[in-house]
Amino acid sequence: MGLDTVELLMTVEELFDIRISDKEAETIYTVGEFAQSVYEKANLSDSQNHIFETVLSDIIEAFEKIDSTKILRPDTIIIDALPNKHLGKEWSQLQKLSSYSIPNLAKIDLNPSIEKTKTFLGFTLYVEQEPLTKGTIRDLVDWVISIHYKEFLPIEKIASLYEVERVICGVLNEYYGVEINEIRMDSNIVKDLGID
Repeated sequence: MGLDTVELLMTVEELFDIRISDKEAETIYTVGEFAQSVYEKANLSDSQNHIFETVLSDIIEAFEKIDSTKILRPDTIIIDALPNKHLGKEWSQLQKLSSYSIPNLAKIDLNPSIEKTKTFLGFTLYVEQEPLTKGTIRDLVDWVISIHYKEFLPIEKIASLYEVERVICGVLNEYYGVEINEIRMDSNIVKDLGID
């Protein structure tokens, strides 16, 4: 384990007041495995948190204020929920109407002609971030909850694996600068997210 992964482990252990052994930590590769390990050790609350439903309702309501002609569901692709006349302005309007911090659009959202990978002498220098607008409204809700994890998910009230996953994603975004829409449960913490 590199310094960043040790620091990540310690941050999450302190946050949840748990201990993950070095031996177990060496077997954790993905965000989902990390969240599962934390979930199994955390002192969970018996209370039900309905934050997903609340944020989903708020986000759909904001989308409908921008374009009331569309029927929206959690599996609606974000780009299909917007009129797409002026994506940057519509995205800013969505943020204001929902009253949540939402992820910034990727460059490729605003200019789809951008090359996805940049290479030099046959080596891939970097891969452009995935278009955020290719995600679903459900993804957007997950991202919003993760961004606001401190506000929405007090550790002492966490009751589900989903909530642990949102906190882990929030920590990766806040402390390590990983774009929230790039974090998936199957993301390899070192190889995909660059936390070494």
